[in-house]
Amino acid sequence: MLRRTGWVIAAGALLLLLKLTPAAPRSGTPCATPAQLSRQLGALYDEAPVAFGMQSNGNLLQLYRSAKSGSWTIVSTTPGGRACVVAAGHAWADRPPAHVVPVA
Repeated sequence: MLRRTGWVIAAGALLLLLKLTPAAPRSGTPCATPAQLSRQLGALYDEAPVAFGMQSNGNLLQLYRSAKSGSWTIVSTTPGGRACVVAAGHAWADRPPAHVVPVA
């Protein structure tokens, strides 16, 4: 019984540690050096950086956007120099519509 209790405590501690550890990028997440990623976004999508901010984990978060197509990509770069795409889409808007209906 005591041995089983030890395993349960160890398993619970491991689950807690995994929950508190920031998730690594998924294997399908495109990553490269910041310069390589910037060149690719410019060449493939005509996107250029338009905004940035610091994340609480110390990473640089950048928004790339194309004025022509409206496409956008958000890139997170670690202090060590690994840049990964975290989101992408289309129809980026700099400001909300004039009339917004609140969701109940």
